[in-house]
Amino acid sequence: MTERSDFRAREQNSKWGAHDHVLFRRVLDDLGRQRQPFFVTAFTLSSHEPFDVPMRTRFPGSDEATLFRNSVYYTDHTLGQFLRAARQQPWWSNTLVVLVADHGHPQPGGTPNYAPAKFRIPLLLTGGALRPEARGRVVRTIGSQTDVAATLLAQLQLPATAYAFSRNVLAADSASAFAFYCFTDGFGLITPRGPVTFDNAARQPITRSPRVPARQVQQGQAYQQVSFEDFLRK
Repeated sequence: MTERSDFRAREQNSKWGAHDHVLFRRVLDDLGRQRQPFFVTAFTLSSHEPFDVPMRTRFPGSDEATLFRNSVYYTDHTLGQFLRAARQQPWWSNTLVVLVADHGHPQPGGTPNYAPAKFRIPLLLTGGALRPEARGRVVRTIGSQTDVAATLLAQLQLPATAYAFSRNVLAADSASAFAFYCFTDGFGLITPRGPVTFDNAARQPITRSPRVPARQVQQGQAYQQVSFEDFLRK
């Protein structure tokens, strides 16, 4: 584990710790010393509030939406620098890079806390280990972060039974695919039929696509109950 205290005091240059360009520099250095095969996770923080990033302002303004855009621009810039440097490393040809967000944000646009748009996040697979026929492919199957584990394990022909809430988004059947998310006192469930959001306190949907059946509401309620019970047991 590499944590905040492992960075020099002058490198802890943001509210939460080290800014992304410092983190990526550390990751690049550490990977060069890792024994292969390796599995490494890095968590960025510069695109989190208060959005104070160490680069020249790209989008002028001081409102929250503009500050958010600038922070994401900075993170994207530093990520690009990292990937260009990583392509020159001897481990690149055998490495799969998974880029995924932990959650979305109300900005830009000021979406409410329950809106599906707030929870829509990127998932990108890249790296030298990516097969040529998969490069540039767009997968439109609905999924979420929990599906990353089963998706990757399936490519390695390894079991994913330990990940009860994970599904292979590259599987042929996308009709039954779904994405679940939760927020304070509610949840959202998105399927090919559309999204539904539910208020647990009011015990009724907040929004519901016309094609969403009552069964989808029940599926969301059941998923929340089962996942929360799993959390409490652990």
